Amino acid sequence: MIKQNDAIFIGRPSRSLILIELIFIATLFVLLFTMLFFFNQFLNIQKNWDIFNYLCYSLLGFLSLFRMIKVMIKVYSVQYTLTEQVLEIKTGLLNIRTDIIQLYRIKDMSDFQPFFYRFYNIGDILIISTDISHPNMTLSAIDDFKGLKNQIRELVENTRGNAVLETI
Repeated sequence: MIKQNDAIFIGRPSRSLILIELIFIATLFVLLFTMLFFFNQFLNIQKNWDIFNYLCYSLLGFLSLFRMIKVMIKVYSVQYTLTEQVLEIKTGLLNIRTDIIQLYRIKDMSDFQPFFYRFYNIGDILIISTDISHPNMTLSAIDDFKGLKNQIRELVENTRGNAVLETI
């Protein structure tokens, strides 16, 4: 267990993901509304139109609710903690799983910033390590991800230097 005093970084995926998802869902609702409106106007279908309209909006509503719950679980069920020696990743709401990656095991890192993440300056960090249980680990939707990536890189270099000195 990592003490709060030892932590260099404590964070979780950005809450901007929720806003991005809301914008996506609102866009889907507007597109569906205009599509159904023009479909009704140009084809002049009146028979059972209300039922079809209701079913389309209900289906989109359930899918939207499912996506929002999925994003909120992603945001609130993950916590990242970085110290001078380890990167700890806690996942789960009811059952909590803690994965620890020793920094000297990290071999390479890359970052990824999807289109909508650019508006909020968030991004993903992919960590490639020699850890058997987690050779590839992704830190998702991190605020100031480039700064965190540089911090991890510096700590990895420091721990590798210390590991070499300890083996001599």
